[in-house]
Amino acid sequence: MVSAIKSNKKSGQRQLKEKQRETPLVRIFASDKAFLETLSSESSQTMPQILHSIISKYKRQEFFDDLAGAYAELKANAKAWGEEKKERRLYENTLLDGLADR
Repeated sequence: MVSAIKSNKKSGQRQLKEKQRETPLVRIFASDKAFLETLSSESSQTMPQILHSIISKYKRQEFFDDLAGAYAELKANAKAWGEEKKERRLYENTLLDGLADR
């Protein structure tokens, strides 16, 4: 009986450690936690879902900020920008395939 209890306890500890690896803990400011709790209570989303959404939007914003910076850099180089525009004109001609636009 005692060995069965110890075995169950070890099994439970193992499951807890596995669960902790799946959901890591992150320290945040108390004010941010309160804000997440408010958002969660006002929506049908959990705090981890809200955080995931915020992080995804942040990543997307960073991508587009980097893209805008790359285009600004490209436009600042007159020769490179001219080559880009020339290449775009070539691609515009590929639409003249005789098929009506739908």
